[in-house]
Amino acid sequence: MRELDEIYRRIALVCSSASSEDDDDRVLDELGDVLLVGYASALQADARCRRLADEIERLSIDGEHSERAGELARERRTVADATRGLRDRLALVRTLFALVSARVDSA
Repeated sequence: MRELDEIYRRIALVCSSASSEDDDDRVLDELGDVLLVGYASALQADARCRRLADEIERLSIDGEHSERAGELARERRTVADATRGLRDRLALVRTLFALVSARVDSA
């Protein structure tokens, strides 16, 4: 989850820069990089959720590890919630990317 904190920090910085920066080309590059890193992290989190779901299912079939299955289910919910939050923030970055891109194209 520490990587999400770094991505959130970068999103805040680039969003601030997008509204006040004169160097649209630099901002556009940073927006693109944040989108790339952010969506890669979201996909990794999705994969983690799938692996956790598989492990929960395996433990449920075994029937002996219900406490561990509960822990994994809570972890899966936490990861899924964090991923949804990341995608929500990335939607804003995507919108800014389109706006800054339009400014660059019209210049």
